[in-house]
This record gives sequence, structure tokens and C-alpha cells, in this order.
Amino acid sequence: MLLCLSSGFTPRYRQDILRAISMPVGTILRFRYDLELVNDSLKKKIREDGLKDEEVCIAYLDRTTDVKKDPEIVPCRAAKIRASSTLGGFCILDLEINEFLVTRNISSFNNTIANPVHNLPKRRGDNLTGEFCLPLTHDPSSLIKTEDLADWQSLVTELRKHKDFESERFFYFVRGVFESIQNKPVKLSQDAYSISSDRDYEINILQFSPGETNEVLSVKDSAHLILDANRNSIEFLTNETLHVDSGYDEKRCDLEQQA
Repeated sequence: MLLCLSSGFTPRYRQDILRAISMPVGTILRFRYDLELVNDSLKKKIREDGLKDEEVCIAYLDRTTDVKKDPEIVPCRAAKIRASSTLGGFCILDLEINEFLVTRNISSFNNTIANPVHNLPKRRGDNLTGEFCLPLTHDPSSLIKTEDLADWQSLVTELRKHKDFESERFFYFVRGVFESIQNKPVKLSQDAYSISSDRDYEINILQFSPGETNEVLSVKDSAHLILDANRNSIEFLTNETLHVDSGYDEKRCDLEQQA
């Protein structure tokens, strides 16, 4: 198993984690790494696209912890490598998103992978050194693959505790595209949903804001989830701006393909 880390060091890196926990199973998420952050044993395989179907643990690295402590790692999502390449001094990994990958004990997980063989990111004075893409010598027993939405809620609740995500108004997970009448899920193929012009469909989204209650709803004033179709062949039949006014909800947006 490979460990692929992303942090809140830049907005793009932070968004990579948010995308990882929001995307449906089967979609493709692209990670990029400077080769200096990649384990030497992987570089030739990445260059030759030799890591196909390799299992991956996508995890968040909290760089905001006390400078006297090493960064904490939070596992988020299981994935498989679909393609890899090297371009100059950086590499690209296309990751096929699978189940959520969680642990019941963050400290235990971090202690388990703190193997001297693993060159994990560590504090060296004011600097952070180590690798962000590396192989694990064994699969940590504390890791759990799950599709349970309660585990997703626990995961985003954990992320909300960290400075990079403490101002995130809400989290969401796209469950997929469904046929409206039969509520039948549309199969994802090659990172795309195939739909017909003679049927109606809906996008199903779970929205959750950890810690919100009916008495305290900071999300209610200005939070929205906006859907956008980048092709003229898709039309939303309901409002594509979904108002987020509760701590938890299921959102549905009807759409159809134009003939």
C-alpha cells in the first residue's frame, strides 16, 4: 500500500483532501508531487506507469501542529492508481477513488506507521522534512475500509478539529447519479456517468456540518452548494444552487440530458 499525503500548505492541497472525501466511488482524482517528496523506490515505477492497481491510502497531513511535535496524519480515502507519469521535476498520479479509509484511533495509527523505514514528514527545527508519497511496509491493522455514511461523518468531524478545516462551513459527499423514478443508481464507467435523453435523473448529495444543532446554525446565513454543468447537453430541472440551512441533510437535484 502507498501512502499519499496532502496538507493545507496551499489552498489546492487542502482542496485535494476535500475532493477526496466528497467524490463518488469510481471517480478519478489527480495528485501531483515534486519528485523530491517521492520515495526513491517509486520514481522509476511512476515514470514507467508501473504502479497500476496499486492500493493507496489518501491521508491528510496536519502541518499546523505545535512546532515541537511531528505532523499528525489522518487517513481519509482508499484508492487505486490508474495511471502515473513524470513530467520534468514532478510526477502525476491518477487515483481511482474507492471506499472511505478511517481509523478509530488516530494516535494509534500514527504510532503504527512511525516506522524508521518510513521517511514520514517530521519537524527539523523550523523546517518539515520527509516524503509525501511513499510505500508502507505493511497495511496498518487499525485502518478500516468502509462505505458507512456514519463513518464519513466521523471522518469529517475529525477533520473539523484541525486548523486547516475549522472554518469549513459544511462538508458534502456526492452519493452518485440515480434514475429519478426507480431510484436506480447509474453505473460509473471510465470516470463518467452515461445517461439517456428519454429519462430523468437526480444527483444525490449528503451534507453535514459537525457540531451544528437546531439552536446554533452558523451555516444558515450564506452557505450554498452550487452545481454546474460544463456541457450544454445537461440541464438542471431544479435549482442548481442548493441552500445549506441545517447541520445535516440529503440534497437532490433533478437533471436531464438534452436530446
